[in-house]
Amino acid sequence: MQIILLKDPDDKQLLEVKRIYEEAFPIHERRIFDMLPKMLNNVPGMELAIFNDAKLMVGFVVYWQWENWAYIEHLAVDRRLRAYGYGNRVMTLLMAMLKGTIVLEVEKPYDEVARKRITFYKKLGFHLAPFDYHQPSYVKGGEEIPMHLMTYPGEVDEPSFLEFARQIRQQVYEYFY
Repeated sequence: MQIILLKDPDDKQLLEVKRIYEEAFPIHERRIFDMLPKMLNNVPGMELAIFNDAKLMVGFVVYWQWENWAYIEHLAVDRRLRAYGYGNRVMTLLMAMLKGTIVLEVEKPYDEVARKRITFYKKLGFHLAPFDYHQPSYVKGGEEIPMHLMTYPGEVDEPSFLEFARQIRQQVYEYFY
């Protein structure tokens, strides 16, 4: 498995990323896709990478690497390739590659899919933060979504949690309003 950072906003592989992105995330949990290529090389800390296995695109990740921590904004495996262990392999690579604490959002455990997702990340060593969190909207004035933050490699205290949430809000969401 290899990770390839996309840097060219005209890269043809972005068409496949778009398909996976739009199939994997409901509209209220994603940007308008056309923003992502425009962000490449123009937004400090933001990276878009694809995962290939024998030249087959398995999935993609959008992440933000800052000085002491990283935020995984979106991670998706092609729905046709799920249940083959790719999610675990991709996360293991990311966990080795990213610097500092890794933070990601997960849905509240309202249904079986959300519970399985939380269990998946817990098995990898992530911890569910015990503090209230709402995913900011991708559009100004939009509705926030109740979510959880998870952290790796350890649990997070409240001051660190509040700083993570503040920076995610300001640099990932509100920066683009």
